[in-house]
Amino acid sequence: MIEITDQPIHIEDQKAHLMNAKAGALVEFEGLVRNHNEGEAVSALEYEAYEPLCVIEGMKILAEAREKYQVYDVRCIHRTGLLQIGDLAVWVGATAAHRGAAFQACQYVIDQLKVRLPIWKKEHYVDRDSQWVNCQRCAQHAHGHSHGTGPFSNAEYFKSQRALSQFSKEAFDQLQGSRVLVVGSGGLGCPALTVLATNGVGHIGIADGDIVELSNLHRQNLFSINDIGQNKARQASLRLKQLNPSVKIDANEEYLDFENVNRIVKNYDLVIDCTDNFRAKYLVHDTCFFQNKPLIQASVYQWEGSIQIFADWSEGCVRCQWSEMPDLSCQGSCQEVGVMSTAPIMLGTLQANEAIKLLTNSGSSLKSRSLFVDLLTNEFHKIRRPRNPQCPLCGDVPRIAQMSPDLYQQSKEHNWEIEISVNEVSDLNSSFVCMDLRAESEIPDEYRRRGLHSFSLEEIDVQIRTNKKKIVVTCAQGIRSRRLVKKYRDQGYENVFSLKGGTNLFSSSFHNGNM
Repeated sequence: MIEITDQPIHIEDQKAHLMNAKAGALVEFEGLVRNHNEGEAVSALEYEAYEPLCVIEGMKILAEAREKYQVYDVRCIHRTGLLQIGDLAVWVGATAAHRGAAFQACQYVIDQLKVRLPIWKKEHYVDRDSQWVNCQRCAQHAHGHSHGTGPFSNAEYFKSQRALSQFSKEAFDQLQGSRVLVVGSGGLGCPALTVLATNGVGHIGIADGDIVELSNLHRQNLFSINDIGQNKARQASLRLKQLNPSVKIDANEEYLDFENVNRIVKNYDLVIDCTDNFRAKYLVHDTCFFQNKPLIQASVYQWEGSIQIFADWSEGCVRCQWSEMPDLSCQGSCQEVGVMSTAPIMLGTLQANEAIKLLTNSGSSLKSRSLFVDLLTNEFHKIRRPRNPQCPLCGDVPRIAQMSPDLYQQSKEHNWEIEISVNEVSDLNSSFVCMDLRAESEIPDEYRRRGLHSFSLEEIDVQIRTNKKKIVVTCAQGIRSRRLVKKYRDQGYENVFSLKGGTNLFSSSFHNGNM
């Protein structure tokens, strides 16, 4: 058993769980908080851990110790929070038939904990600033906060940046005290987060409920193959801590929605919107408007992108040009229409760069303007965004006086009623026809071998107008099929549905129009 706790460790309780009449030895390791580190006086020690991952990896370590050394049992408990001199920070205990095996198991567990668990610590020094460091790095450098040839130092880390003539000590201190929320840690979010964390922003929040997929890796460079299936906010946080141990990071492993957006956004000085859908963008935008928070938004499409800053809400907002949220199916996703990785990397970097300038009062040429970037032609265009007096949000007589769920659910409900999930399709048994509107060359060989083939728009049209069964139209990601189904629904045909998420989300077979 491994436990992460912010409460004092009661050794006798832990030993009671280990007692075994067959054991000839019980060996314990106690890690205590000392009053010095690398010759410098320490007043306290603080630990921070990502508990879910610590428990998962910690259980693996204990299982390995049992198998390697044939011990009867091994347990570990690690404290978090602020610890005083002499406090017990970590305890490991093992029972075995003989003392040698128990000693070896304890040694193995404590060594592996140091290099494999996402735990950070901060020595509170008496005579100099304290910094968070990753315990994995401490273990690799054998002792303390070694970093190369000396202790980790913000002054050394940011030496090149602070040499800039435009970057005063006051500006850097302002950046260190700033709190920035990045919504979305995908193609835009990864470069934005990297720039923020490695350029001095002291406190970063990440909000993302998505998981890492293989198709993300070509443009989302905070992740690796080993992160597939893991939450993006959590994995991005771990990687950023490795890049800069001093940065404080909040990993919110949830999508922003109407229920949580106000609670999360209010904790930050500035928000960077790195989302990829209209519902999220309008939700974040409106929240920042009502909370009067500076917002930096960006979007990408294939080789292109745009960025806009809303720092002074009296100068206009998104709804000045697009008063209502566009239909969710009016633009395809990166998987559907493709994206060149340089587009989100550049736009995300620009977002973070503009955030740093705003936070340090260094000025921005994008206030009240939108920047459009075309990486095929290498053209950059700045367009002024005029305030619309008739705007429903920031106009002279606003219609939107407060946020409500209806503002963000209309498109969601409209699209969900024309979509059907793979589970719902299965419940229909044989009372449906599945038709793929992609060209034959777009359908993967594995699906063609299972009987799924392309249907022309004319063939689909005939089926929708004449077949009494339900018609399920699909494509790769469900974007094109949703558009087509919406057109027929607008004409009054209620028997046609779009497969939610498209065929790329599912590995089940498609046989001659049936799933």
